[in-house]
Amino acid sequence: MTDIPTHWTVRHFSQANPFGPGCDSVPALLRRLADSIEDLGPVEVQDVVISCEMTEHGAWRSGTVYFHLPEDDEDDEDDEDDEDDEGDEDDEGDDGDQGDEGAA
Repeated sequence: MTDIPTHWTVRHFSQANPFGPGCDSVPALLRRLADSIEDLGPVEVQDVVISCEMTEHGAWRSGTVYFHLPEDDEDDEDDEDDEDDEGDEDDEGDDGDQGDEGAA
């Protein structure tokens, strides 16, 4: 069974269409976001949120992309290994005691 992580890191960036005529274009915003995601390289996109603010030019669209980089998974695994090692400290003390008895 896979352990469910208690926490993780997620990265994000936000972008908007340029202010002015055309700022309400969802296709233009999605192209802009897609280009930025491709520029990041191999990432795992967790979520994309589209927002808007009303202006005299209509709905000014923006988007936030939440994502993970491959090295984020490695960092999470290192954290899990550190937690597992903390429980093993008592075992190390027992080995040292056995070595002292053998020397007497």
